[in-house]
Amino acid sequence: MAGQSWPKSPICCPCSNEALCSASVVMESFHHIFITAAISIFILTLLCAFIFRLIRCWRSKSSYELAAAVIQNKQFPQPEFYV
Repeated sequence: MAGQSWPKSPICCPCSNEALCSASVVMESFHHIFITAAISIFILTLLCAFIFRLIRCWRSKSSYELAAAVIQNKQFPQPEFYV
């Protein structure tokens, strides 16, 4: 039966309209890209916050040591500058 056209399989494309189906696939890929970007930005924000907290802890520790040295009237060795 050469002239007979078979209906499209619903497994191939669940939409009856081909343009709607391709638009749905494009929107699905954009949705995936936006979700991935949002998760990446969230993880990057957490990482930056963790690094910032580590730096603050390190700086507060060094300033604490400096304050303790001033209270105990100690002097730190002065850096030597070579010209």
